[in-house]
Amino acid sequence: MNDPPTHALDTTVTFLRSTDRVRQALHMAADEMRTITSDKWTDDVWGLATACEPITKLFFYFGRNDHWVAEQTRDEIIASRGQHDGLGPRMFICEEGLPHAFCLKDNDIMARKVAGMIREIRKQLIWSSLYSYQYLSHGMPFLQRISQAIVTSIHTPEV
Repeated sequence: MNDPPTHALDTTVTFLRSTDRVRQALHMAADEMRTITSDKWTDDVWGLATACEPITKLFFYFGRNDHWVAEQTRDEIIASRGQHDGLGPRMFICEEGLPHAFCLKDNDIMARKVAGMIREIRKQLIWSSLYSYQYLSHGMPFLQRISQAIVTSIHTPEV
């Protein structure tokens, strides 16, 4: 990081001057090193459960050449836990060259990416609701019109 913004430097200096905060951060880091040793999540957390609808919707956004996750480790995670046959978390590798600390300078870019992820979740929830309405509305014109309105809103371009 060649030229960090002033607000980032101010925040870091303030943090480092607080022995309690530094002690808490070191405690948290040590706890993570003891705890995060292997994959302990079940398939329902990963969104791979065989239920009608996955319980969880996860998105992973990896940096390229990120000093926090080795390239090989990232590729192994994507291969073993990434989305296959429509199940599992969506995993992306950053193609824009954003740093791990994107929040220092590139938060607008990441905000747009996260907004897209949220839209995807909303669309999935709408389709799920639509299926339920269509199933429940058989012979009920009012509910069928609601279902049609939902379909129309999904296909209407965003401004």
